[in-house]
Amino acid sequence: MLLLLLACASSDLDSADTGLRSCNGDPAFCARPFDQVAVVGTHNSMSSAQDEWLAPNQNLNVLAQLALGVRALNLDVYEEDGALLTCHGYCSLGSRPLDEALTELRGWLDAHPDQVLSLTFESYITPEQMAASFESAGLAHMSFEREPSALWPTLDEMIEANTRLVVWTDNGGGDPAWYADINQHVWETNYAFKQVEDFDCSFRRGREDQSYVILAHFLTDPIASEDLASQANNGEVLRARVQACGAVDRTPNLVLVDFVDLGEVFEVVSEINATWQD
Repeated sequence: MLLLLLACASSDLDSADTGLRSCNGDPAFCARPFDQVAVVGTHNSMSSAQDEWLAPNQNLNVLAQLALGVRALNLDVYEEDGALLTCHGYCSLGSRPLDEALTELRGWLDAHPDQVLSLTFESYITPEQMAASFESAGLAHMSFEREPSALWPTLDEMIEANTRLVVWTDNGGGDPAWYADINQHVWETNYAFKQVEDFDCSFRRGREDQSYVILAHFLTDPIASEDLASQANNGEVLRARVQACGAVDRTPNLVLVDFVDLGEVFEVVSEINATWQD
């Protein structure tokens, strides 16, 4: 199943494949501002069955998610016994050194120069620790800086400047400037849903004046599961929620899901992209 998914993935195209700048898989996206492109994102991206984590949120590891077409990652970071680790609540369930994860991400960005990513941290470390890890991995200079009142640049402009990584955090954002406070830069839905009937477009965090919309679209009861993800990622279920949010002027830019290889998430996100005019 994994080999089939990777073979069928079309969003990982870049200039090496087409001779054209692809801008996240489609040359038409190059002229679009960052907030007029929809992407698939993974919730607790580091927590995968492929990497043998217990109680995972994903089947695929980060590199396989990126190969499938994911362009937004969500990582939890803790300090344990002096080490900075990506893990989810209890590092005994699975963990990875932060520096290793960021170095891997830098390698992927270098190999895919037409791609723009976003990275959201649930952070339990200091901004200084995070900045040092980004510097060590060579990612700090690739991270985009934005004032909350500024318009988003186009993907082409971000690629030209090689500031292709948008970094948000829920703790201690703002210094350095590229380590942005998510509450100042996005509008995000609630996430505490146990069944598909609970899904709505209620506001969780961010600012009402921000144009970048994150749709937290996953179920937890009491933890994530493939069964719950199959329900949430069903095309009809996701499509109905996207349409409901669009009706209140909150068309999603980032659709954040568990078990991204299940369901019709990529198809629905492609439909969202078709709603924006080039």
